[in-house]
Amino acid sequence: MPARLTLLWRSFRLPWRTRVYVGSDLSGNTYYESLNRFHGRTRRTVEINRPIPVAEYREDDLPVQWQSWLKHTRFDPPTLPELEEDDKRKRVMKEKIRLLEIQYADEKRKRLENARETGERQADESRDGKQVARQESLAEKLSKRNVPNPSDDFRPEEWIPDPDKKQA
Repeated sequence: MPARLTLLWRSFRLPWRTRVYVGSDLSGNTYYESLNRFHGRTRRTVEINRPIPVAEYREDDLPVQWQSWLKHTRFDPPTLPELEEDDKRKRVMKEKIRLLEIQYADEKRKRLENARETGERQADESRDGKQVARQESLAEKLSKRNVPNPSDDFRPEEWIPDPDKKQA
């Protein structure tokens, strides 16, 4: 209860205050707005709950709603129910992604097993003499046809645009 009273006291826009408490996010970061106007608008700041070295700071650590409020693309600060709903949506999305990754891994494993089985069958058939399949690379096919490699004869030409067709 004393913490709420302190935050309520900080949120009053009194004449001697330079900044006013606006709100906090689910991580405990507190957001403030200065009462002095810079270039026609107020300055909005955040105090990070845990100390982070400047080199390790990432903008993604803050919720998107608060980022937009800090950048003045959002007029009103976000509410706690709005932040909780967004957090719930993110958790549901992460769970769906995890399930899809598991499903994809299972399908990939089944395809590999099927490919191994069919590869073993083809190898058995080729050993029996029923089916002989030989794969050749593109270079081998070209060498059998006696087709010259196009890169052997290539020489770049000089190109100069006509002075009539230059645009001003």
